[in-house]
Amino acid sequence: MARVKKKLRSGYTTGTCAAAAAKGAALILLGKRSDVVSVSLPFGEKAAIALRECWRQGDRGYAAVVKDAGDDPDVTNGAVIGAELSFITAKRNVSRGSLPVMMHGGKGVGLVTRPGLPVRKGSPAINPVPRRMIRRAVREAIAEAGESPRSLAAADVTIIVPDGEALAKKTLNPRLGILGGISILGTTGIVKPFSHQAYKETVDLALNIARASGCTEVVLATGGRSERLAMARFPHLRGESFIQMGDYVSFALAQALEHGFRRMTIAAFMGKLTKIAAGAACTHAGSFPLE
Repeated sequence: MARVKKKLRSGYTTGTCAAAAAKGAALILLGKRSDVVSVSLPFGEKAAIALRECWRQGDRGYAAVVKDAGDDPDVTNGAVIGAELSFITAKRNVSRGSLPVMMHGGKGVGLVTRPGLPVRKGSPAINPVPRRMIRRAVREAIAEAGESPRSLAAADVTIIVPDGEALAKKTLNPRLGILGGISILGTTGIVKPFSHQAYKETVDLALNIARASGCTEVVLATGGRSERLAMARFPHLRGESFIQMGDYVSFALAQALEHGFRRMTIAAFMGKLTKIAAGAACTHAGSFPLE
């Protein structure tokens, strides 16, 4: 009897969770408490996200979401992602386009300490797409509450991940120069189970950081041990030159060329090297033999 393959469940990114938390915090300040909020995803879809908690204290609103990554083995699955929000009231009605939304990283959100990442050095690690999602969520909350944006000067949002600093140690953030917490990520708003895109994006970011740091050559390692041996073999190279590409050989080489590197060294043990020599684009066991 043929075995029925289980359909894997998708989840939501940290960016979607942060946007939902910000919307929940805005709504409660505007007098509309909700247990579930609707968030606009980057490609036009909507997501209904349950709030773990939502409260108001004085002129501050707070809401939090528990991240559900679906069936993807994401280290941030189950993490609490919250947003604290306050409105700055206009002294008189003002005419403008979109309401300004100021954004900060609180406890557990990493700080960018190197150039080459999507957000500038010294900024909280909240990527561009999640920033747009958070701003849109706050503006949607104002519209849903029937509040006139002309009476508001701005919104001030702080994203908080209580366990973010501990979770970040299980990610590649420290290698990328993102310190003190996790990144608020996502380009589609949705996490696809066992997606390789996130790791590839990390490899691309590492290459960008190496270029921005002035490195002229890179060492692409398939794992931690091969990288440590390469570091001992090439002590003259800066730390940013060493990048763990995992199984994504073809992708890493192509991106290194695109970033302008013309000298690249591959660090791997014999089994992986044999696959690479045979022309494997990906060295994962499930991708070999070649088609």
